[in-house]
Amino acid sequence: MLWKENINLEIMGYAGNFIDAIVTEANSGLKWRITGFYGHSEAHKRKESWDQLKALNRKFQLSWICLGDFNEILSMNEKMGGVQRSQRQMEEF
Repeated sequence: MLWKENINLEIMGYAGNFIDAIVTEANSGLKWRITGFYGHSEAHKRKESWDQLKALNRKFQLSWICLGDFNEILSMNEKMGGVQRSQRQMEEF
């Protein structure tokens, strides 16, 4: 994660698959949250990823951007070729 000098970034937590931080913009004092996230690559372990996201969501009451590679889709319209995703798997996401 990179940021400019005039941005104060405080890492609030991290693990092998996420970095969670609060950003305070020096000029305005505006505070918001950013999380870089990587969903588990093994489908049968993704529920652990979603549980982790839910726990992260409960930590702060700030505007939040969560970005990264979730290794999941919301609907089959997002997928081209390959093995079909189960409906249950997409609904859990």
